[in-house]
Amino acid sequence: RLAVARAAAAAREFVELEQLAGMPSRYATLVSAFPADPPLPNTKVWVAGRELAVSLRAAQDTSGPIRSAIGLVERLGVLVIWQQLPEDVAGYAFCDELHGPTVVLNVNGRNVNELVRRFTLAHELCHVLFDRRNLERMSALDRY
Repeated sequence: RLAVARAAAAAREFVELEQLAGMPSRYATLVSAFPADPPLPNTKVWVAGRELAVSLRAAQDTSGPIRSAIGLVERLGVLVIWQQLPEDVAGYAFCDELHGPTVVLNVNGRNVNELVRRFTLAHELCHVLFDRRNLERMSALDRY
């Protein structure tokens, strides 16, 4: 819990610094580019994931392999925080006006493997882009 609180504080401070610098809101930009429409009911998870990947590639005008997952995430305006977490936690995400879009990756455990880390990053990016309503519940705890 302390690790989550520290990452949330870092994400909030980053947003505050951006506001002081007069930068546009990464959250507002992301929300306008990727409305969080849920997949149709009874859609298999892998089908929904494939459709989301296709829409992301179309929005980014990306064809062929994605050479750098972290590069893609950063181009989308998502802050990446590296943190020591328990080994069974690969990562988590925040995405609201207070925290901006943020992905937290564990430097321990399975993420030591580059391919696993790439998968974790893609998984958390899906939450940021398409599952924001669920993330808002977690972020609401940090508002007070």
